[in-house]
Amino acid sequence: LLRPFALLGLNLWLVGTVLSIGLTAVGTLFLYRCVYRLSGSGRTAAFACAVQLLLPGSFFFVLPQTEALFYCLNFAFLDAMQRDKPGQAGLFGLQASLCRANGVLLTGYAVLWAILALRRNRRLRVSWLLPMAGPVAGLAVYLGINWAVYGNAFQFTIYQQQHWNHSFCLFPQAVAIMCRYIGSDSVGIYIGLWTVVLIFAELLLLVLASRRLPPDWLLLGLAGVAMMNGQTWLISAQRYALGMPALAPAAGILARRWQKAVLLAVLAVLWGIYFAAFVNHAPIY
Repeated sequence: LLRPFALLGLNLWLVGTVLSIGLTAVGTLFLYRCVYRLSGSGRTAAFACAVQLLLPGSFFFVLPQTEALFYCLNFAFLDAMQRDKPGQAGLFGLQASLCRANGVLLTGYAVLWAILALRRNRRLRVSWLLPMAGPVAGLAVYLGINWAVYGNAFQFTIYQQQHWNHSFCLFPQAVAIMCRYIGSDSVGIYIGLWTVVLIFAELLLLVLASRRLPPDWLLLGLAGVAMMNGQTWLISAQRYALGMPALAPAAGILARRWQKAVLLAVLAVLWGIYFAAFVNHAPIY
């Protein structure tokens, strides 16, 4: 996105910031539409948007980082699915897989959506293969670029191991790593405890919303917790949480007002703590 502006000699930090703000605004519109269709309530949809924008780490949405891009693409995909636009969903899914691994989650969602549609005796068209194929194609392109440049499709995992002593692992392994941090030193306690608490807070939110959240969104949320937190390291789980599409809708449909009020208060405090850690050069990557 920034390459054309680089050729024009513009300030890329400023351009990236403006693009991030614009993508965040569009992504929030898609989120609002998705939750409105799920709940039929504008107030619920607005609350879900507030939760998304208060998630710890959401300040990356106004920085020249990739968070705003995958946030926008994730909900563009889900919005297209709700509107029965498989071609658009496939295109957005392809782009989401190019910019973040959580785009792969969208393939699973598309498969689950098709299964549930068949159970409702809905007749599916061949075009509904596109939302499944799009994210897979995006991942194939990403791995192909790695292979063409480095001779190894998974070279990025080697760089992660060399520079940060961490690479992709499964969810239980990630939790075990964080627990080991807790037992290391004072910094390790902060890193590990913060992340483990965040992971279980995500699970608690999904449990509280499980009776009101549609099955496909609930499973999307659980898969997001397992997959995205399998990649986390140090205290970056908050950034990955921004790419879990089901968290904000789950919060939006909480039944009780006091639950919503407590959630917003807790998120505001956590947002402040995480932002303070970021500006003080904590290991947030």
